[in-house]
Amino acid sequence: MIRTGIRCAGRNAVSISITGGAWRHTKPRLLSVSRDKAAGTAACVGVLGLATAISATVFGGTVSPVPIAVIAGVAVGALHERFPFVSAPPPPDQPLRVGNDIDKTTAKDNATSSTSANLVSFKLDPSFASTTLLRLGVVCVGAKLSLASVATSAALCLPVVVPTIAVTVVAAVGTAHVLGLHRDFAVLMAAGTAICGVTAISTVGPAIGAAKTHVAVAVANVVVFGMLGMIAYPLLAHYLFFDDIEDKDSLSPSTKAGLFLGVAIHDSSQVLGAAMSFRDTYGNDEEAFGMATVTKLTRNLLLVVAVPLLSLLHRSLDRGQSTVAISGSLKKPPLFPLFVLGFLGMAALRTFGDLLISSNPSLSDGVRAAWKDSYTFIGDTLGGKFFLGTAMAGVGLGTKVSMLRGVGWRPFVVGGVAACAASITGVLSIYVLSKMGRKKTLHV
Repeated sequence: MIRTGIRCAGRNAVSISITGGAWRHTKPRLLSVSRDKAAGTAACVGVLGLATAISATVFGGTVSPVPIAVIAGVAVGALHERFPFVSAPPPPDQPLRVGNDIDKTTAKDNATSSTSANLVSFKLDPSFASTTLLRLGVVCVGAKLSLASVATSAALCLPVVVPTIAVTVVAAVGTAHVLGLHRDFAVLMAAGTAICGVTAISTVGPAIGAAKTHVAVAVANVVVFGMLGMIAYPLLAHYLFFDDIEDKDSLSPSTKAGLFLGVAIHDSSQVLGAAMSFRDTYGNDEEAFGMATVTKLTRNLLLVVAVPLLSLLHRSLDRGQSTVAISGSLKKPPLFPLFVLGFLGMAALRTFGDLLISSNPSLSDGVRAAWKDSYTFIGDTLGGKFFLGTAMAGVGLGTKVSMLRGVGWRPFVVGGVAACAASITGVLSIYVLSKMGRKKTLHV
């Protein structure tokens, strides 16, 4: 048996080996990852287009394309998981390149192995759409708000966010303790449900030395209950806050709906998906969309305070339970998300532009219209529809049904109780806040 190999140094090096007289070409991992992400992003754009077409033709535009895109993404992901795509083998007469030299021996001359050995499987990786495009979408949405409205909304949502976080943490930890589940999982579920979903789990996990299995099960809970909330809560918000409108309430129905969506749903992508669905379904409600966005970003910022507090809570629980450290195996995101700074920067740019326009009465109507068209395109069309819509398809495509196998029912009881605690506390806090103070409305 012949065994030899060639490896070229460098990040984009190509390694070639001969086994039993057959060339075997290993592509650079960097190119493979880029190919997977490009295919996944293209699939997300296609799913969004399909969802938009279904929304317009089947439902006459009365149903937002967001939940359709998520469901279609889950279906495509399940099919891809069951039947992975496979690329064709290289042409039989194609020479193999090593560095800058071409080896004249072709794959055809040396093809003694089966054709299937040359097949290269690839996956649809939606991570670029569900993370990078999501963050770009959040930054662009900042163009829809001024700094004054952001500050007002952030101050308004704190009396709802803080008690909801506190009650949710107690509910998650208490339920996990009653069911005899590990303290790692209890704290991770508290962080994921109360603060900011997968980001909180990824941040708190290394801080408490959580086991990989506990991290995976906590993420599965966030995915399941967050997805359910993204689909169901827009309908629930409209039912709760629009059917019985009272003039004496200090909050508008749209503000209350945005507060509820921003505080009751787990992950940022899920909150924005629900807010987009609510906006598109109920008369282009930008007030609710803006309020939900600011409320969720406020929860994200509280991660800075939550990590040390949850670490103390973890140490105060049963010390007899052992943990498996994962601090070196799980990528820890920053405590202060940079895309939040981008969101605030875009809002500052919008504020500065509005001030320039309003302080110069000599400007023509064409200039004023061009400025309005610019921030409307960035905030609504580019960010609010394309970037976030593609990200929602990525969320669906990245949801793997296989992650639920073998988990058992007890962890999902904890997730369900924590999700219900967040929703109920959020509604009660909004109700109390709406009976206090004077009428408040978010202007976008």
